[in-house]
Amino acid sequence: MAKVFTALLGALVLATRAYAQPGANTTGDSDVADGPRILFQADTRLRYEFAETRDLPDAGEALTLRIRPSVEITPVPEISIIAEAEGIVSLLPDRLNGFVTGLQRPGVADQETLELNRLQVEFAPSELVSFAVGRQRISIDDERFIGIVDFRQNQQTYDAVTASLETPDGVQLRGGYIWRVGRVLGLEQADGVFESDSFFLNASAPVPLGQVSAFHYNLDLDDRSGMLIRSQTSGVAYRGRVFRGALGLFWEASYARQNSDGGSPEYARAAISADYRDISLALTFEELGSDRGIAFQTPLATLHRFQGAADLFLVTPPEGIEDIQARATWRIGSLGSARATSLAIQYNRFDAATGGADYGEEWGARFATTFISTRFSAEVAHYRAREFASDTTRFWLTASRKF
Repeated sequence: MAKVFTALLGALVLATRAYAQPGANTTGDSDVADGPRILFQADTRLRYEFAETRDLPDAGEALTLRIRPSVEITPVPEISIIAEAEGIVSLLPDRLNGFVTGLQRPGVADQETLELNRLQVEFAPSELVSFAVGRQRISIDDERFIGIVDFRQNQQTYDAVTASLETPDGVQLRGGYIWRVGRVLGLEQADGVFESDSFFLNASAPVPLGQVSAFHYNLDLDDRSGMLIRSQTSGVAYRGRVFRGALGLFWEASYARQNSDGGSPEYARAAISADYRDISLALTFEELGSDRGIAFQTPLATLHRFQGAADLFLVTPPEGIEDIQARATWRIGSLGSARATSLAIQYNRFDAATGGADYGEEWGARFATTFISTRFSAEVAHYRAREFASDTTRFWLTASRKF
């Protein structure tokens, strides 16, 4: 499999050279005179999370502070070097978090850690071509298959080599090889790191009213607990939009097939949303199928975005899952000194993709605003169980600021 990836990535590298030659769309003569640049940044976030479930006698709680300082050095316009640390401190006793103490409380996955979040070198010979090697963030499309899980305090990052190309007519190609995944669970956990022999390819092109893309994700992952994940996923997606005055319509359709452990489950997604002034309404259907008891899995996704915020379906059940989601968002705007204020309400209904089980349903709401350059949010999700798991409620209070 590595030989296949090498050949495909080699073809991508050869293709990019044509766009990095003199005369192509490069950074321009003005950048040549620029001297070295150094940029320091810091990303901070304070979060309280509360969780309770009917199956456990006590609630779980966590109050954590994350600090993520970084430095970016650009010795010449075509090269940038990024180093970023990540530190998470727990401000409540560990005994309140079932993730640490065992099964008497629900767990909160934000654990204390001090680690190297990113260390990468990026080479961009033109505005259309770039290469990156080292520990980096990889975010593909809506992060349904590969993402950084930025909702959690500990970001998911990848030790990888990646390449991207964009042609003048809008065709985009991305490819990469991943040899390690730092998961959100933290370095101290047995399943907090994936050793990897994986690669991905993603291509997209503009079409009337939108964009069509094709992708292939070949995952070969294992962790220190002995868990092995082997899958090959190929699919296509079409995303489009149209505007008529103050009304905007957006739609998406995607399909994928996965080969894993002798099964070939399928994936399908259809979504439509409408924006009118400050109101947005969205309806989504998503199915992660099952074949011979093997369910469609997306272990590197930003899973908190999908199947409800209570995170009951981070691993797809053996019978698969069908999710119907309705969401309404009100972009309130300014409220006195607060700005970028919004309120969202969401409903999910969950059923098995095979077998006819009624898993349950979830209601959720999120309020967010920005005040004195700090982003504040409050979010709640309540899952009402029928034939899967048990009633669960999670609540978050978050304050974040970038410097």
